[in-house]
Amino acid sequence: MQSEQLSKEAKVELRFHSHYNPVREAERFVQTCIGSKKPGIVIVMGPGKNYIQAAIANMLPQTSIYSLQPSSIFSDTDGKDGSSWNPESPFSLRQFLRAALLNDRAAAGVAILEWEPVMAAFPETSARIRNELTRSLATSASDRATVSYWARKWLRNSLNFSLNIKTSSLLNFQESPILLAAAGPGLNDAIPAIKRNIGKASIWALASAVPALLFAGIKPELILATDPGFWNSVHLRHGLGMGIPYAIPPSVCAPWSSFPEATAIAPLDTGLLFENLVLAKTGALFTKALAFGTAAGTALSLALNTTTGPVILFGLDFASQGIISHAKPYAFDVLPMVHENRLSSMHSIRYGESIERYPEKNGDWRYSRAFSAYAQEISISEKDRSRVVRVTHSPIETSGLPGSGIAEMEELVLPHKKPLPIINMSIKMHTDRKACPGELLQSLSDMARLDIENSLEGKKCPAYDTTLVLKALCPGESARFLAKLARGEAEPEDARYTVEILEKNIASWKKDFN
Repeated sequence: MQSEQLSKEAKVELRFHSHYNPVREAERFVQTCIGSKKPGIVIVMGPGKNYIQAAIANMLPQTSIYSLQPSSIFSDTDGKDGSSWNPESPFSLRQFLRAALLNDRAAAGVAILEWEPVMAAFPETSARIRNELTRSLATSASDRATVSYWARKWLRNSLNFSLNIKTSSLLNFQESPILLAAAGPGLNDAIPAIKRNIGKASIWALASAVPALLFAGIKPELILATDPGFWNSVHLRHGLGMGIPYAIPPSVCAPWSSFPEATAIAPLDTGLLFENLVLAKTGALFTKALAFGTAAGTALSLALNTTTGPVILFGLDFASQGIISHAKPYAFDVLPMVHENRLSSMHSIRYGESIERYPEKNGDWRYSRAFSAYAQEISISEKDRSRVVRVTHSPIETSGLPGSGIAEMEELVLPHKKPLPIINMSIKMHTDRKACPGELLQSLSDMARLDIENSLEGKKCPAYDTTLVLKALCPGESARFLAKLARGEAEPEDARYTVEILEKNIASWKKDFN
């Protein structure tokens, strides 16, 4: 095997690049693939020797270039700056692509080039590269769309949080197990197992799962939510007035006027700029948690950091069981009844919604690519993997969880370890914080303006936080500026115009929160 690899190394230029003028060959290839386009990022699959990367750098000096090599025989030509991956790299292909696509130059577009002579020589690894790149591009596009869509809501919710939070609490560190309930259809089957372990474990619930637990006579000890959308406020109303603490980030959409005065709130910091600033400004106690596309991922990260015991997940199905997409009862069960008429029964409405949301089928279960992507996004560290059990019969596997994630619910019996009270410490917040939103908005304006000036001077992309502020406060006007900045084409007047719009909108927001 070693001699075969040496033989390949000896023939690499002869087999994969022009023997006479590989530089000119690479220039023609790049010109044909990219033409007059000016993408912010170029990813080259199987570039082999460094000719293609050099041609791109000469043609597009502002572009970030990343290489995916299907064999380590090209490692001597790889850059040492983290811009190239091969099968012997110390990081996974998924990690490499995630880091590459998080580059802010993606605002100017991403171009994909494939050098077929190299990719064809290593078909198995090349197929893996293509599949993972396709998946990562879809995930990255979804992430960018999520930020663009929700940035404004994240900011508004965070400012509302600064005005309305009355108490802030910290969670007690536990040694006992945590049972975490999500609202998948499998939760109903798991109710007996949860009941058997009341008093032996802390019972946590995503807000959407609370009605099913309460209906079964199970009162969760903590309710969690992270969704910034309006409908989340409907889920959060369940459990109010029952003395159950809530773990929520400032960016969540919450029905603040309905919260009783004594409701214990355990604020979460998921790393979002708006959350950081609000928590610092209000002086609220908070607990760090990881951000995911689904509240279940954030809840799992919080649970793993709150106990040394096992974490058991129920109802985390990421699929519909027949036409049943959620545990029963569910906050929006009534909607099909409202829209029912003589031509469209409640059953047919539910069936149509199930087919639309979960188009793929696997036995009794239906699933979708979107929910499967959410499942793959959730991951846990190697050291915590043995502590997590996902109790479900869903065919959708969750990345990072042990085995297939299937467990027999009726066999689940936890060791008796009486859990501590959920709340460890609680403080009452200041009652008069009317100036807080205006001060926070001004801080965001000052930070963004300074970073825009520095980015223009240094001909570089602004920090992620600045991009977030612009997408929240002037999304339409800033999009063109960010794209031009990513290509190195932005002029001072572009920056001045963007800053003017930003400050105008800041003034409008201040009036709204006055």
